[in-house]
Formats: sequence, C-alpha cells, structure tokens
Amino acid sequence: MEDVRRVVKEFLNLPMEEKMKRPMKFEPYHPTGYGRTFDISEDTILDWVDALINYISPPALKDPEYWPDKPAAYRETIEAYGAEVIKLEKTMLGILSKSLGLDFSHLEEAFGGDEAQVVLRVNHYPRCQQPDLVMGLSPHSDGSAITVLLHDEVEGLQVKKDGLWWTVKPIPGALIVNMGDMMQLVSNGRFTSMEHRAVVRSDTERISIVVFYAPTVSAFLGPIAPKGTQQNTAIYKPIKYGDYLATYMNKELQGKDRINSLLI
Repeated sequence: MEDVRRVVKEFLNLPMEEKMKRPMKFEPYHPTGYGRTFDISEDTILDWVDALINYISPPALKDPEYWPDKPAAYRETIEAYGAEVIKLEKTMLGILSKSLGLDFSHLEEAFGGDEAQVVLRVNHYPRCQQPDLVMGLSPHSDGSAITVLLHDEVEGLQVKKDGLWWTVKPIPGALIVNMGDMMQLVSNGRFTSMEHRAVVRSDTERISIVVFYAPTVSAFLGPIAPKGTQQNTAIYKPIKYGDYLATYMNKELQGKDRINSLLI
C-alpha cells in the first residue's frame, strides 16, 4: 500500500508534458490513460479532478502503452498491488454470494470470471482557491460490483445517509470498500450501492487510488434467485452491462439515477 502511494505521488509530481505522454483515450466502455473523464458540455459543472486510469485485468484490456514509463517502478508496483486487491475482491464476492444463498463462486462467475474488468483509477484533486464553487467528484454511485479505495490522510470523501452528507474519516492502514450498482442489481436491493462525492480543499491536494471490480461488458445481469428457489419478486429489470456503461459513462453523474432507472 505504501509503495503504491509512493509511485503514484512520484507520477503526479512529474512535469505535465511527461504525464500527458499517455493522454486519456476514450474507447467505448474503456477509457484509459491520464486526463479527465466523462463528457463535458457548456451546462456541465466541471469536476475538479485529474485521473490516471489503467486496466489491470483482463489482459486484453490492459493497453500497456497507456501505462506510465515513469517512475520506473510504477508498472511492477501497480501489478503487484492489483493482484492482491483482486484476491480481496474475489474473497468478498464469495462471502456475499454465500450470504445471498448462492454458491461461493456464483457472483464471480456471473460477472464474467477471469474476463471481469478490474480497473485502477488514480484521482488527483488539486488545491482549489474557491472549493465551495466546484466538486471534486459529483454525487454518484459506482457502476462496478465492488470498489476498493486506498486513500491518503486528507479528508474529502463524503457519503450520503438519511439525506445528509457525512465525511469519511481516513484511518491509517485501512482500505475503504464500497458496494457498486451491480451488487445492488443482482442482490435485488438487499445490498445497496453507496451514493458518494468528493470535495476539494484550498489548503492541500488530495489523492485516492481506486480499484473497481466490474462485470465484463457482455454480462447480462439481473436479480439472482437463491439456489433452489425462483425469483418472483424482482424489483429491477435485467440489463447487459455494456448497455449500462454506455449511459453511465456518457452523461453527467446524478446520484443514483442510473440504477434507479432499472426499477420495475
């Protein structure tokens, strides 16, 4: 964890021309590189964040030419960290599967097995002289199944509960685990994705390192019935994950509107 923080900070401290050698590439469902994400229009409030996105798995999506060359230890460090986070995420998926009355491997297989997408995103929130006029990241829920976040010691992540925004206090040595929309969908609402946002500060920058575990784009997902039963009370419509991403990645994020649009 400390090695990942170190190489990420070393990358962010590079001159802009060096960082922009890997500019953000926008392919359908597959942004990668350094820059900004999501569509920007004249009526969109710009999020105060720069991002570095690299695909850890599957190999076909890695695009190694979009991984930074500097610092020299970046690729090796991210690969090693990613492998450990994947183990953690798969273990959590197994536990969540069992709690839904499913076989341990059911959710992992439903999300695509070895073809599931594991994506690392570095969020860099620079200092802002007027932090009350911008957002670090607008309110949204993650489109993934599970998200694991490695934070620095700067407060800025907020979650919405009972209509109020609560600041998440950083705990040294801890990882933050967040449910995504796909977990809410397949569990038929038993698990809920967390609406959250990021705020910026005038006195210091903030960095978060996020690993998303998401289904393969070809996965067709909906509420899953426990083993040996039938699902008679589904409250969500099924959807192909690629179709979900197409909307998720091409509109301004608005809370939990996307997952709520699947309610029957």
